[in-house]
Amino acid sequence: MKNNRPTDRPQLANMYAKKPRITNVTGWRTFIHAPILTRPSLPSMAEWDRWSEAERMRYNRTRHVYHADFPPIATPDLQDFHSQMLLQLWKNVDGGEGACPGGLLDGLGTLGKTTILNQLGRRFELEFNATFPAEDPRQQHLVIPVAIVTMTSAATPKDLSLSLARFYDIPLPTNTRNITNSDITAAVIEAAELHHTQLIMVDEAHFIKIKTDAGELANTHFKTLMNATGATFIFAGIDCKGIGLLGEGLEDARKSHIGGRLMYKAIAPMTRDSEVWTGVLQDLESKLVLGDLPAGRLTEQLSDYLYMRTSGSIGSLMNLIRKAARVAVVTGTETIDEELLKGIDIDHNAELRRTDRNITKTSTRGQTPETVEARSEKMKATST
Repeated sequence: MKNNRPTDRPQLANMYAKKPRITNVTGWRTFIHAPILTRPSLPSMAEWDRWSEAERMRYNRTRHVYHADFPPIATPDLQDFHSQMLLQLWKNVDGGEGACPGGLLDGLGTLGKTTILNQLGRRFELEFNATFPAEDPRQQHLVIPVAIVTMTSAATPKDLSLSLARFYDIPLPTNTRNITNSDITAAVIEAAELHHTQLIMVDEAHFIKIKTDAGELANTHFKTLMNATGATFIFAGIDCKGIGLLGEGLEDARKSHIGGRLMYKAIAPMTRDSEVWTGVLQDLESKLVLGDLPAGRLTEQLSDYLYMRTSGSIGSLMNLIRKAARVAVVTGTETIDEELLKGIDIDHNAELRRTDRNITKTSTRGQTPETVEARSEKMKATST
């Protein structure tokens, strides 16, 4: 113990596994190689009755983990963007002169842009490593096909290069003040070449405001990296037209230098009566592991209500349903209905829409899992 701080990180039981932060290649690899969760099967009532309280707790813990982290829904936006960008990526890998054309994923918050971006990077890295493995298997860890940088407000070119340097685990002093932008950028370019980096993903790209000095410098810096690394750059952000990344050609799109290098994909909320909305609800319903959830509950009985709550935002919908599944397990109701959903808050924008539409909110605050469970004899669920 030094300065009253623990020197060892304790390991926690009961399936606790904190998600890695994707700030460096170690966190990224943990993400892409994480096993895909298998949907737990429901026990029969006879099996449930035979289980001890500890066995029920373990099973419910398994359900909590699965409901919180089952694989993302393959929406048409995700599939289309992946299809187009993988086509471009592999064309870039196989040859071509000059800077590699990339992409820009644009849309409002809670529409799943980061998920789409990360899943694309995961898919491409696994395909690239399978196609071009290291000749010496002991050097496979040195192959880094994908790198990530997350923009922050008013980030300087040096900040961006330092972020990429940290992703590559390039040794840096605690105080980076004396490192020049030229030196750290040269180190990043060398690392991209050394580790065979093919794709650099830039999240939160809406912080690049082209009409500001900082935004113009960031824009120029990315052009430099595109030319020098030969990697494909794919950006994701909110409202990247106007004063954003594509604002370089605000008066005339043909004058946008970076716009000539990026395929543009805008995503929007799902519409109420679309096959996409129904398909997402069907997919979600099929993933839920609840003992008393009737077929068609989400797609038929709750479709209108869910749309009023989320306005077709995939992020808001996923958060609402994941939390509803947890409540259904903890309380022992083993189902999701409108009354349960009314007691669950989600993101601020969705709650504003909820208020605007005068959707009644009946809160379950003050009810402990035990008091609600006492009214349910379905599975006598016990959970942490």
